[in-house]
Amino acid sequence: MTRFGALLTLGLLLGCGGDAARAPLRVAAAASLTDVLEPIAERFERSSGTHVELRFGGSSTLARQIEDGAPTDVFVSADSRWVTELIEHGLGRDRQTFATNRLVVIVPANASETPRGLRGLTTLEHLAVAGPEIPAGAHARLALASEGMLDALTARIVSAPDVRGALAWVASGEAEVGMVYATDARVEPRVRVAFVIAPNADDPIVYEAIAIGADDDAAAFVRFLRSEEAQRALADAGFGPAP
Repeated sequence: MTRFGALLTLGLLLGCGGDAARAPLRVAAAASLTDVLEPIAERFERSSGTHVELRFGGSSTLARQIEDGAPTDVFVSADSRWVTELIEHGLGRDRQTFATNRLVVIVPANASETPRGLRGLTTLEHLAVAGPEIPAGAHARLALASEGMLDALTARIVSAPDVRGALAWVASGEAEVGMVYATDARVEPRVRVAFVIAPNADDPIVYEAIAIGADDDAAAFVRFLRSEEAQRALADAGFGPAP
């Protein structure tokens, strides 16, 4: 190989290495953010040049995966306790609260019976709720407990892997009623809101994000969630502002 050919080959290898070094930003996020975080990630990509890979699931499940070593750069949670746990384990930084939400009770859009309050749920056979370790499920059970209804409804609760699972069961008619976030109900035309559950000052539904590790792009993405552009997208999707 000529000296020029060797230099050309080296340049190509270095160029490929530079592209490969720009790894995608891996974001693990609460399932209730599925619809709104995708366009937010696209806007971040355009402004930063960094590709974002999104992975959605229950906040508790994602936190456990991160603790077990799942490759993750940003964790976006629907419950602050999982953010706190990761920080206490030395796995997170740049904590940012960026949105809030509300719980609603939903029924299939064609339902003939519409409960008007939590006590009305006792007349229905299946109540779809996210599992107790999932933020939406924990909030729902606490709301029932605060009204003295949890014991009466426990036998009727069917636990989904995450809030979108509970939404899907009601949408398909497998469950007559469900408890989900208001933002979830907005994106599913096969359900309608029966009533909104009054906010609990002792149990606010807040969304927080943290960067995992020391990646600058991860910290930038966390900050971007509080940007005017991201906040506008969240508001359009029905999320409330950060407290």
